[in-house]
Amino acid sequence: MPGSTSVASRVRPGSVLLGLLAVALNLRAALAGYPPLLEGVRSDLGISAAEAGFVQTAAVLMMAAGSFAGPALGVRLGSERALGAAVGLVAAAVLPAASPRSSR
Repeated sequence: MPGSTSVASRVRPGSVLLGLLAVALNLRAALAGYPPLLEGVRSDLGISAAEAGFVQTAAVLMMAAGSFAGPALGVRLGSERALGAAVGLVAAAVLPAASPRSSR
């Protein structure tokens, strides 16, 4: 039909690529920043090395789970909306860690 616009023609590949790169950089910093803090986390929380290591492993496993769910979400919502949802989820997860802590 001459007046209809397909969903595929409205997707801007450049914005999707930039969004994916922004999410990848954000997640890379979070994963790379944990190991230097490991001893402090262990002492503050009173956990073993295995428990502290599991935190890092759990983050990687959750990203693996997301890699399976991502394509299905992209088909269902569209690439840009799925990316927006992913960025929103990352922001919601990072927000509590970024908020100022109350003094004890």
